[in-house]
Amino acid sequence: MIVPIVVMPADQISQHDREVLTKINGYINRSFRRSFTLSENLDAAQAQAEGARQGPHDLSGRDAEYYLKCRLHVSQQDHLLTAIAVGAGGTALNVFYNGIKLALIGAGAEELIQ
Repeated sequence: MIVPIVVMPADQISQHDREVLTKINGYINRSFRRSFTLSENLDAAQAQAEGARQGPHDLSGRDAEYYLKCRLHVSQQDHLLTAIAVGAGGTALNVFYNGIKLALIGAGAEELIQ
């Protein structure tokens, strides 16, 4: 079974992150098949997450879907170094995006990122 890793103590996880983790685990558990490869299981879970999104303001649904897409993309790499580069690149882009998002929020232009 595919299990998301939680690094921080449970009492320090925000309500939003709890919702995301619950959704991720639910999609993985419902779509998991022993006969599937890791990528096939992640693809099935991601497709389920995508179908369950409740519009553009469903932030926990969006985050669960994006997490599963990232895991799927990394799992599809043929070489360990490529998978590491793809995973690290995705992390770097996320940090960059969050920086831009914070700058826009600070400038009072939050609507530009929604």
